[in-house]
Amino acid sequence: MPRPKITLDQGRLTVRAAAWSLAQLRADRPVLRFADASGDAWADLLPIACADTAEGPDEWYLVGEPLVQEDDGRPGDDPGVIVSWEATSARWSSCSLVLRATHARLALRLEVTGTGRLTEVRLLGGRASAWPAIGTGRFWSGRRFDVIVSGGPDDPTRMSQPAAEAAAVGIVAGSQPGRGRWFFTPGPLGFAASRRGAAPWLAIGLAVEDAAEAGFTQVAYEADDNGWDVRLDYEGHTRVDGHWTSPWLELVPGMPHAYGALAAPGASTPTARPTPGAVVPSATPEWWLEPMVCGWGAQVAEAVELGVLAPSLATQDRYDRWLGRLEAHGVVPGTIVIDDQWQRTYGRNEPDEARWPDIASWIEARHRRGQRVLLWWKAWDPDGLPEAWTIRDRAGHQIAADPTNPAYADALDSDIGRLLRPRAEGGLGADGLKIDFTGAAPSGVGLRTYAEGDATGGSGPWGIALLHLLLTIVARAARAERPDALLITHTPNRLFADVLSMVRLNDALRLDDPVPLVPVIDQLRHRAAIVSAVLPDVPIDTDDWAMPSLAEWRSWQRVKPHEGVPALYHVDGIGTTGERLTRDDLGLVAREWAAYRTRMGLPVRRTA
Repeated sequence: MPRPKITLDQGRLTVRAAAWSLAQLRADRPVLRFADASGDAWADLLPIACADTAEGPDEWYLVGEPLVQEDDGRPGDDPGVIVSWEATSARWSSCSLVLRATHARLALRLEVTGTGRLTEVRLLGGRASAWPAIGTGRFWSGRRFDVIVSGGPDDPTRMSQPAAEAAAVGIVAGSQPGRGRWFFTPGPLGFAASRRGAAPWLAIGLAVEDAAEAGFTQVAYEADDNGWDVRLDYEGHTRVDGHWTSPWLELVPGMPHAYGALAAPGASTPTARPTPGAVVPSATPEWWLEPMVCGWGAQVAEAVELGVLAPSLATQDRYDRWLGRLEAHGVVPGTIVIDDQWQRTYGRNEPDEARWPDIASWIEARHRRGQRVLLWWKAWDPDGLPEAWTIRDRAGHQIAADPTNPAYADALDSDIGRLLRPRAEGGLGADGLKIDFTGAAPSGVGLRTYAEGDATGGSGPWGIALLHLLLTIVARAARAERPDALLITHTPNRLFADVLSMVRLNDALRLDDPVPLVPVIDQLRHRAAIVSAVLPDVPIDTDDWAMPSLAEWRSWQRVKPHEGVPALYHVDGIGTTGERLTRDDLGLVAREWAAYRTRMGLPVRRTA
């Protein structure tokens, strides 16, 4: 196929590809109209970007004429063309916006040369005085779409949002207002845009080939009036000393649905590389697909009754009681998750012997019954770690575990190995980990890792790259002990395909919301569709916490076996509402699990 056609006619740039076109409507204005194959306009793109630093903001003063050259890309890529604009920048000795056009997609990135610590990088927007005829200051690209779907789901009451609102995908989350995007941390690094929520959809997202290149905490879709751009938050932790390029931002039109649009950016790039030194199953082990029980919901329900904190109820006697009740009603899990807080400290994960007198023997006994056991593992928490192993702020607060510190990395490797090593070899014998709280990642310009040194030191991994490093240590250690270790995360992102086994849909509700108890079935199906689009071969943990009502819980039991691996959290009641589960409710679970096992070709589970 020939390359996209580019023309420069009296100062006006035009690019024509099979799936889209780009046209400069006026020679005296830099705005480029982006349209799909049918000629429908989707955006008015401004060829501008900026890279702010801790040393000061960026601003463009002059922008040169576009330069055009052919580009063959990587082997296997469609032939393309490159258009670049050289700019004079307030912050960088050289600066350019580079556009790559193939017939299927439009990609662009920022390239700079100079020295500085990146704070925020914007693509398709920025500050400039390069075009005085159209004004000065802050510029945005224009939008002709009115709905977006984010790769980072937030409000459980909706799957899409007005394009006039901001959105973000990243790894910094919590229950406070404006931080409630902990469901996927991170999800796919992009957004799906539409007119009136109907097909076709436009993909807007990053194409990152290596997690090490993702040194930002989030990708934000910024909106203002009819304007938009994309912002990457580096927070001063990426030091540029010479030449630096941003990730490619890709626009892919003509997608049939939002999920395909979220998966499209970067789809032509290689998937994540295998975890170094790890043996990864070539096919999904059958036991990964077994229905599972997680004790968290039962812990919460009982904690509400007793007026205590739920983590204090992660005890051996309670887990035996809960599992006994389920088994008496024909609900026999293949996998059991021991949840928060079986351990004395989150940082070192030593068993709390007051709660679990002999957790290794308990796990071994479950193995004899043909069951597997996962341990809940909390990412980032510095609880129990020496100060030197942690990321600290300027006041000396211990913020998070520091995977760039070799001493902590070695200790984490040893600790994870101990959790999965057989009891006969001095370990606990667990079969894998339920990895939680990846959204508690460290964030802040004033924080420093071991790799960075002091405030004027060098670069180190940060943001998504730092999370990937943490999970790489965990995955390598786990798989060294058990090649079939089941590692459940909530990171449905291709960059993390090498460090996970299964993706969890995560909490159904945000209980700190003003109106927390809302319907959840559509939202959980929405999240499952995102996972399936981005990582189609990865099993899904359907979760079960938290539920707005017993009626909604019953509906989800019928739906979840068709969305992924059934996961049951509730045994006696619904902790959010105080409603009690009946014999019929557990009978419903037993029937749904039996049908699921038959459909998946799994063995029938008998009660003892």
